[in-house]
Amino acid sequence: MSYPTRPTAPQNDIKNRLLAALPAEEYDRVRPHLARLDLAQGQILHHPEVPLEQVYFPETAVLSYVFTTEDGVQLEVGNIGNNGLAGVGAALGVNRTPTRRRCWSAARRCG
Repeated sequence: MSYPTRPTAPQNDIKNRLLAALPAEEYDRVRPHLARLDLAQGQILHHPEVPLEQVYFPETAVLSYVFTTEDGVQLEVGNIGNNGLAGVGAALGVNRTPTRRRCWSAARRCG
């Protein structure tokens, strides 16, 4: 089965697959809002119930969603790599989340 091709962002240095799949015109609209940052292993990117302000597009990092129960037990409930994004709620008007976002591998991300 073949799928129709569409023009994608022309930049070859895009390592996040979601961003790389955008048509060039859409990527050009997003690009001014992106910044590359280095992340340390274990770095907390977002705390629960704190207003969301950023969306993260991992390039080489692995980010995880961590939920803490009332007993204090931490559970990893999801993870995001270079094929997705974290913080989609900020873009959709949901400004809080019950999970903590943590970087599990020292890496670069775009966000």
